Amino acid sequence: SKAAGLDLGRRPANRRRCGGMTVVGGKHDLLALGRDGAGRMLLAVVAVMTVLATLAVAAALAAHGVENRWQRQLAGVMTVRIPPVTEADSSAGDDQRQNLALEVLARVPGVAGAVALDPARSVALLTPWLGAEVAANLPLARLIDIRLTADSQLSAALLQRRLRQVVPGAIVDDHRRWFKDVSALTKTIAAVGAAVLLLVALATTAVIALAVRTGVQVHREQIELVHIMGASDGFIANQFQWHVFRRALWGASGGTAVAGAALWAVTAWQTSAPRLGLADLGGTIDFVASDWLTLAAIPPTTAVLALVVARGSVLLTLARLP
Repeated sequence: SKAAGLDLGRRPANRRRCGGMTVVGGKHDLLALGRDGAGRMLLAVVAVMTVLATLAVAAALAAHGVENRWQRQLAGVMTVRIPPVTEADSSAGDDQRQNLALEVLARVPGVAGAVALDPARSVALLTPWLGAEVAANLPLARLIDIRLTADSQLSAALLQRRLRQVVPGAIVDDHRRWFKDVSALTKTIAAVGAAVLLLVALATTAVIALAVRTGVQVHREQIELVHIMGASDGFIANQFQWHVFRRALWGASGGTAVAGAALWAVTAWQTSAPRLGLADLGGTIDFVASDWLTLAAIPPTTAVLALVVARGSVLLTLARLP
């Protein structure tokens, strides 16, 4: 290589051309990788894969957030349902039965507080689903929210027996049983998201490896030439890995931006969630700062993965060449 006037281990200050390859000031474009269509194809594939990966991660993060919110909201909380008065039992009205229940709860050890829910609130919760006229005419149960003390050992069954001595038919709901169902659902969503992410990573790895091997075959003559000039397999691998790294970074950034815009649209749409009753169910997406940082880390992570796969694929392909 020195005899040819080109030392690949140094950074020549002059400009030289050799077999259609260019070296300028140590910035090597020996294989002209940016001139073929494989790079554009790789960019597009990585962008699409990153959209799927970002949405899968976002789904898992959203499910985890919903589980945490339900856990915070339902910890140490019970609800008393007092069925409406029937014609067969008209000894006390709904308001009187509710007041009797509040008096009992005020004397129960382990109950930090009890608040009766305004009947109008119950009607408002049902209106989006049943309509205003139907919801207003339904015989609704009276609801009382109970907050337990931090060290309370009170069970729903015990509290229900005490209430029924004064208010027959009263039902106490322990929200922990609901939380188990929510937790199982969110864990399933997180598992599906992780599976999708794994499949996307494997598919992206396969596409990058195939694109790199194809590139090695396309540029085989240039590779043989730089080998004659003294270049090592590691030097050639550097050419490919940084080219793939840049393409993957651009593609992943674009894919994450598209997915982020879709997520932003969903969160903006949730401004109408109260009208649909979604906010009261705790099913809205509410990312915290760490969630957004996790999503922002997807492009550089994808680019690093592409770099590692590209280098390994090039070295393996070159080792198999005659």
